[in-house]
Amino acid sequence: KKRIEVYTKNLGILTEYWRTTRHAAAVMYFCGLGYSRPERPRGQTSDNFIDIDMLQYEPRFYHYMKQAFSPVGIMVKFWEKSAVAGKTLAVPIYLINDTYTEYSGTVQFSLFRGDRVYMKQSVPVKLDGLDQKILSLEVPVPAEKGPVQLKAEIQYNGEVVASIRDFIIE
Repeated sequence: KKRIEVYTKNLGILTEYWRTTRHAAAVMYFCGLGYSRPERPRGQTSDNFIDIDMLQYEPRFYHYMKQAFSPVGIMVKFWEKSAVAGKTLAVPIYLINDTYTEYSGTVQFSLFRGDRVYMKQSVPVKLDGLDQKILSLEVPVPAEKGPVQLKAEIQYNGEVVASIRDFIIE
């Protein structure tokens, strides 16, 4: 289960990156219905499904990929595995609108560990149709060491679209 969580979260992060930075003409997932054979020789590349006959996605895959392919998307551009306690990070937040209509909303940005919220900030945002914006947020890194999570989220069509990064405070 941990392998699937890591795989699907990272696939979502890579999808966010390629969509929001606008360096690719398209982002297509190559093995959605690739290769699954339960008999010998065994092999599965379409393990994103829990029921291949009914085309039912594995729930974590569906969760992360649905957000990564949202028509109005968001990405936290932070790739570090650790940060120094007490420092301040400048974190770019990429937003895209792949629709032809204007989007107005609020970016909710937070740094937390479990139920403990170290920082929370809201920034209003407006995107024209087919627009991209980059926000830069200052994140004070707490003195308390250990694993934390950065999260930026918006609401689109009544659903949360989030970009999450895990790292360790050293």
